[in-house]
Amino acid sequence: MEKDEKTRNEKERRLDIYRPFEALDRMDDFFDYAMKMPYKLLNNYFSSYKTPDADIIDNGDSYTIKIDLPGIDKKDIKLKVLGDNIEVRAEKNEEKEERRGGYYSKERAQMGYYRSIPLPEKIKPKSAKAKMENGTLKIDVEKSEETKGNEVSIE
Repeated sequence: MEKDEKTRNEKERRLDIYRPFEALDRMDDFFDYAMKMPYKLLNNYFSSYKTPDADIIDNGDSYTIKIDLPGIDKKDIKLKVLGDNIEVRAEKNEEKEERRGGYYSKERAQMGYYRSIPLPEKIKPKSAKAKMENGTLKIDVEKSEETKGNEVSIE
């Protein structure tokens, strides 16, 4: 057996002689991996956030925005209403632990939604009212006086 191992090791060494660039190939593979890794990590981070469907309804002097957030409670939603933009972020973390006899199980799940909605006209952020019902977030917000315009009589 020892002779077989010695001859196998010698053959492997001889193969390395004919492959002088093998170390460079391995280095190339390493750099490929190292360059792609940050993007994979970022993808994994952002892929846990989904973009929810949204409807924007122009009511003349106000907007109604409806955003679908299934499985999310209203306490898990952060809503920002800016001058011409609405930003919704919702996160839900679940942890389930189970112990029975010699059996132990612990599971974690995270889901989230993020959406930034630019509006075509400026709005009054302080006029915003939001209501969560049946997995749909409904936001009503008035348009700014600047965008309503002013009717001018001609003399």
